[in-house]
Amino acid sequence: MAEATVTSVLRHIGLGSEAGHVWVDRDGRWQAGPLHGSWSKPVAQHIGHAARETERRRRLTELSDAIDKAVAVERAILNELEVLDGRNATIAQEAATVPSDEAVRRLQAELVASTKSVAAARLQLTEAESRVEKCRNQLTEITSARDRDAADMKLSAWVEKLNEFEELLAQYREHVAKLWPMLRSYLAVRSQSHTAVERARAAQLDEEQRLHLLSQARERAAAATAKHSVLEATRGADVARVLAELELARAGVKQIQKQRDEADGERVRASERLGGAKQNIDLLREMLEQQAGRREQAVELLKAYVAARLLATVHADLEQIEHEPWTITRAVEIARTIEALLGHVESDDAAWDRSQKDIHQYIEELKDTLLRHDYSPVTTTKADGLFVVTVPFLGRDCTMLEFRNELSAEIGARQSVLDAREREVLENHLIGEVATHLHDLLHKAEAWVRGMNDELHSRPTSTGMKLRFTWQPIEDGPPGLHEARRRLLGAGETWSPAERAALGEFLQMRIKDVRASNQVGTWHEHLAEALDYRRWHQFGVDRQQDGTWKRLTRKTYGTGSSGEKAIALTIPQFAAAAAHYRSADALAPRLILLDEAFVAVDNDMRGKCLGLLHAFDLDFVMTSEREWGCYPTVPALAIYQLSTLPGIDAVGVTRWVWNGRERIRDCTALPGACDPGTADVGGNGKAHGNGEA
Repeated sequence: MAEATVTSVLRHIGLGSEAGHVWVDRDGRWQAGPLHGSWSKPVAQHIGHAARETERRRRLTELSDAIDKAVAVERAILNELEVLDGRNATIAQEAATVPSDEAVRRLQAELVASTKSVAAARLQLTEAESRVEKCRNQLTEITSARDRDAADMKLSAWVEKLNEFEELLAQYREHVAKLWPMLRSYLAVRSQSHTAVERARAAQLDEEQRLHLLSQARERAAAATAKHSVLEATRGADVARVLAELELARAGVKQIQKQRDEADGERVRASERLGGAKQNIDLLREMLEQQAGRREQAVELLKAYVAARLLATVHADLEQIEHEPWTITRAVEIARTIEALLGHVESDDAAWDRSQKDIHQYIEELKDTLLRHDYSPVTTTKADGLFVVTVPFLGRDCTMLEFRNELSAEIGARQSVLDAREREVLENHLIGEVATHLHDLLHKAEAWVRGMNDELHSRPTSTGMKLRFTWQPIEDGPPGLHEARRRLLGAGETWSPAERAALGEFLQMRIKDVRASNQVGTWHEHLAEALDYRRWHQFGVDRQQDGTWKRLTRKTYGTGSSGEKAIALTIPQFAAAAAHYRSADALAPRLILLDEAFVAVDNDMRGKCLGLLHAFDLDFVMTSEREWGCYPTVPALAIYQLSTLPGIDAVGVTRWVWNGRERIRDCTALPGACDPGTADVGGNGKAHGNGEA
């Protein structure tokens, strides 16, 4: 570009805002048509020979300094490389003297192969168990269908005796085949019998009539004979004697008639008594039949209880009662035995109503519990409101007592296998891996307690009181806890075989105790609870006063001043919060809220307590009427001062920032309206509210 062109362009650029649409000003402002702005630099760099020369020398100086720094860095890197070469040589020499790891690699390969073999075996076991479970389910379904069909045909008692049932069925068919000819013969004989009976009745009636006529004829003959005898006797006697005898005969007749009347009255009365006795007999017979019916119903209900296999649930001696048909005497003996064994059980109507009211709730709770373990209880209703709950298990329906006994037997069988497997797991894994992990955790806990005590030791109160934490085994801990803890605190390589066996026994007993107390838990839950070392220990707080350490209790707590009491209650809570947040992410907030936490505590101790919060890495939010929290022990603090004026229904907010050295007022109008970097407090930012009225 020609110089004249550049000069012409520069002449058209004015000086100042009044020069037109294209101009520059000495304060850095400029305009080029619709564009305008401002810019400046401390010195000229490109316009003018002197400016360019000065800028060149400055850049040369900077480059020279940069080269010197690079050379120094290069020398340092070369020195570090020499040191690293020496270390590499040392490492190579040490590596050459290290024993060969071929045996370890071989064992590792064998371990991997064994692990794969175990995994394959477990897979095969799982598949086999799945097939067995499938077969069991099919067997259960088939058995249930068979039992339902048997129940529909009233043949439940013959389910387990099919061969005998088939033999009896064949005999029944044979007897039925013989029945029809016998039935025809019987009908013919019965018809002939009816004809003979009718003839016999007609002959008997004719005989009775003839006997009656014979009796009348005999009476007339007797009277005629008597009259003939009298006439024969009186023949030839005189009239007076005959009349006297006749009068005596008439008197005798009257006496006989009177006796006959009395006999007839006695006969009527006897007939009446006989009728009453017959009525009483009929009534007693009816009552006897009713009692026999009720007894039969009671026996049938008792048979239903026995058939449902429920009596053994209430008493073990009732398990041996036979299921075969009973005689009345045997049924009475069984009822008396039950009454003798269960006479103490309430059996009135109120107890029955209570049991009927709660039975459905108990059944639902039982179903919910068993369904969680893949067992399907079945509820059936028998006579007299009898509810029977059975569980299909191992191909048959078991009552609750039978189910419990079967489960106990299976648990015992599996327990024997599990104990051996458990001991193998304990010896191969828990004694090594878990014990090492517990060893590390116990040492970390001990180190954490020592660190806490160091922080507390460096912050005594103005009265000289000091606090310390203790972490000791609980007094009522599991047997062998102290010895096991002592071994776990030591190195695993120093354990003798007896110590390893004792430690394994301790861990196994813990697992058994947890399993016994929580039978519905999983294996993972049992291990987590049994190996939780925190349950074996308890924290305590000791206070040193007048040169003596004493356990802080309700009794010793009341001997301190109000400030010492506040510190003794507050600092353990700080430590508990810090321990709670130990497992949190490094960038996660560790918030605690304090409301007038240091009442009756002097300023020196307040500063120490706030410094302790910083040492514990806790992010506190505190409200206070007079406390500002501006202590050298606090590296950073954000303060919000709330104030009011009389007659104004508003609260004024003033923001302050404490940077560890001075308190600075932040004039930002609204929190968050400024760049977060303008009020950087450094470290962990703490929020604090201070109120004034």
